[in-house]
Amino acid sequence: MRRTLIALSIAAAAATSASATTIWTSAGPGSDVAGACTVDFDGSTCAGVNYVPVAPDVTLTNNIVTGSASGVTAQPPGSTGYYLNVGPTLGSPVDITIDAGANYNYFGLLAGSLDAYNTIEFRLTDSSVLSLTGTELAAAANQSATGNQQQGIYWNIFLGADAFFNRIRLSSTQNAFESDNHAFAKVPVPATLGLLGLGLLGLGAIGRRRG
Repeated sequence: MRRTLIALSIAAAAATSASATTIWTSAGPGSDVAGACTVDFDGSTCAGVNYVPVAPDVTLTNNIVTGSASGVTAQPPGSTGYYLNVGPTLGSPVDITIDAGANYNYFGLLAGSLDAYNTIEFRLTDSSVLSLTGTELAAAANQSATGNQQQGIYWNIFLGADAFFNRIRLSSTQNAFESDNHAFAKVPVPATLGLLGLGLLGLGAIGRRRG
């Protein structure tokens, strides 16, 4: 399985130490992190994980779709059944809220090639916020944010052993941000990083801001 690993050094605002967020891609269609729980939008759920549309008068059923519709949504390669669509037509953003005590520090998702206007924003339990655009995620995997839906890519985001999130906000200013097989885990360091850590390349600093 082909993997690309890039370490993003994240300096936490008003904190005494820095933690590292690491992003890697795999062929999918699911997570390669041992013990990760997966939400597949076909019935599989994870403890403490809730999906909440933020747009007024939108219910989550708007965002959970199957198949493709020109100009609105394209099913990610490798996805079967239902998946999550986030965009102006069907509703953006969608929040994934995490119950207290879940202590997840890893998030993975199946998506096609991301677009520059897609964003994944993490709110951490220390009230800091880490926001990653499709451009930044694609650069971390040595790709371009072209929105090529012929590419089935599994994106893995590990915030650090002690960096837990209580909300993930998926948003897109244009149609669309499609994803499936969302994975959540609490891990000290994923085995993938232990095996391939010598190949990590620094991308520089991305600052967290206080939410």
